Amino acid sequence: MLRVIPGKFSRPGKVERNLLLKKIEAAIYAHPLVAEVAVRFSTEDTLTAFIVPRDEGLSTPELKKFLTDLLTPRELPQIYRFVSGIPKSLSGKCPQVIEEAILQK
Repeated sequence: MLRVIPGKFSRPGKVERNLLLKKIEAAIYAHPLVAEVAVRFSTEDTLTAFIVPRDEGLSTPELKKFLTDLLTPRELPQIYRFVSGIPKSLSGKCPQVIEEAILQK
């Protein structure tokens, strides 16, 4: 179970973190204008969503409004970054080294 401190996520275990991230990614991916998404915790325990839009018309306010029906307020990412692509390994995963490179841009 994810432990919540007001305004922050406490460090959940690896399984809980992965389940939470997959849930958030699935909710964002459900938007028809989202082509690809990766959600990660930054070092400050802030959720960041990296989104590849299908259309330039997708905006952060529109996406947040869409997500309010699918996620709790604590599950909503604090940062939304629209990117042209999300690098992946041969196995289809976003390796930690690449995640750190995306976060530093």
